[in-house]
Amino acid sequence: MEAMQGGRRLPRWVWVAVGAVAITKLPELLHPRVELTATLSGRFAVVTGGSRGLGLGITHGLTAAGATVFITGRSNASVTAACADAPEPGKCIPSTVDSANDTALERFFLDVHMATGGHLDILVNNAFSGIGYWNEHASLGKPFWDTGMGLYDAVHTVGVRSHFKATILAMPLLKRALNRGLIVNTNSPGCLLYTFNVPYGMGKCAVDKMTADMAIEAATARVDVVSWWAQEPLQSKQVLDGGLEGATVRRGLPPVLGDVYTHLGIRFETLAKTALAGTLRWEGDTLSAFARDSGAARASFSGLALRTSSVAARYGVYDDRGIQPPPFLSIKWSVIAMVPVLTEWAVIPPTSELASTPSFTPTTMQHFVFNVLPDLVIPIWVIKLLAGTPHSLQWPGLTVRGDSKSEPSR
Repeated sequence: MEAMQGGRRLPRWVWVAVGAVAITKLPELLHPRVELTATLSGRFAVVTGGSRGLGLGITHGLTAAGATVFITGRSNASVTAACADAPEPGKCIPSTVDSANDTALERFFLDVHMATGGHLDILVNNAFSGIGYWNEHASLGKPFWDTGMGLYDAVHTVGVRSHFKATILAMPLLKRALNRGLIVNTNSPGCLLYTFNVPYGMGKCAVDKMTADMAIEAATARVDVVSWWAQEPLQSKQVLDGGLEGATVRRGLPPVLGDVYTHLGIRFETLAKTALAGTLRWEGDTLSAFARDSGAARASFSGLALRTSSVAARYGVYDDRGIQPPPFLSIKWSVIAMVPVLTEWAVIPPTSELASTPSFTPTTMQHFVFNVLPDLVIPIWVIKLLAGTPHSLQWPGLTVRGDSKSEPSR
């Protein structure tokens, strides 16, 4: 009977919604309880590419938590400035290092060994030269056969090979960490869907696979390894200045989704000025919270790809605007990004790149939408399971017909 105790059954869609939310929350419930140490005082960390963008945010988040952080960068002026602005109580020690140079990396880690007495607690592999290369050579928007090997080499030399080399050099130190060692390979959802260009996707898949396999072997040394998917988009100067613009459908944007973005005029630099974007300091504060969870809870995530937004929600980390941005491609993120009036409503003028205290008070509605209203997030493992080998999401309309209006001319 449809009636239950004189009432009606709940509509089927309600049960579907409840079940969907339950499925997305199940993985969190399976992880051990959070137990954070008060600070990272006495801990040593290395952040490659730590002088700007995501690396800069991570550096400042770690020093604010009390860690001593050794950062690298190719420009002496940039690493010096990054350390000069690093918040206390931790310390920032700059080094001019080209991550493409094995000898330079070896010399740097020898210096770290001498300075720390032979132990390291956190390694953040963040150096990446792909975006700089494609901006310099105007490669974004071109098909792979027109970019030659230069873009491939840029993505893989500093971004994959350099990560592997730095990890090899750091492992003897990480095995002597005060509690459990931690390796963070910064990455993106580039292995999950076609984004920007072919070499970019190949590199991102390599980092995810490297992370998963390293975690299996590093577990015997009590070292955790994770792939860190920063928020999309990120409020870095590079993104705000339009460094990710220039892509078109099948030339940086996937079919169908790219058509929608193009039709609606969605741009990364526009979204980067909204509450959907992640701030640099929020990335650093979230990662430092994860690093302080140095017991069984953190170890249970080893080998996985972690989204900043999901980690921030687990540890209760809010950004300098007083909000928690929703995960990229969640229902909340997608609806706000694709409805122009909502995108405009979500605009929050960016503060300085590394604001550490709330400089903006969300409206009552913004607070409700971003901090209270539940979101439906499809777990990464579900998407990869459904996508199948090679774990890359196949968008509808992938097959190009001769009469397709979206087919590129070359």
